[in-house]
Amino acid sequence: MVEANKRLELDAKNNSQAFDIEVLNGNESEVVEMDLMSGVADLHTPEAVAAAESAIVGNQPAITLLLLVVVSE
Repeated sequence: MVEANKRLELDAKNNSQAFDIEVLNGNESEVVEMDLMSGVADLHTPEAVAAAESAIVGNQPAITLLLLVVVSE
């Protein structure tokens, strides 16, 4: 595994464009779309579930978060 990683790193240094996943050059046989909103969340309250569901559909969160700022002298 170590040897394969070293070979991959060397190949990427020598031919960086072949390893650039952000550039589509028209020679791709498949395109993979990734949902960057996916992940694992522990939703322990009904409010947390509602906020997550709201975020998925692009709405404002169902709960309002209060920010408390304490200023000391």
